[in-house]
Amino acid sequence: MTDRVMFRLRLSPEPDALARALGVVLVSQAGIRSVSYVSGADGGWSLMDLDGLGAMRADALRRRLQALPCVRDLQPLA
Repeated sequence: MTDRVMFRLRLSPEPDALARALGVVLVSQAGIRSVSYVSGADGGWSLMDLDGLGAMRADALRRRLQALPCVRDLQPLA
């Protein structure tokens, strides 16, 4: 159960948007391989490279992240 998953998130411009998304990741107990963030005038983009999730847990995490009001878009990457 060491599946690796990557998500690209478009976040709202709120100052704590990245912290909120990372909080959901931490609660899921995923291993964080790397996180990058680029801010812009209308929000930011984050690339999250995670490990230690099976397919079902990765899907559950994706759904929880998409439910956050600060997540405007989420794309799983292969």
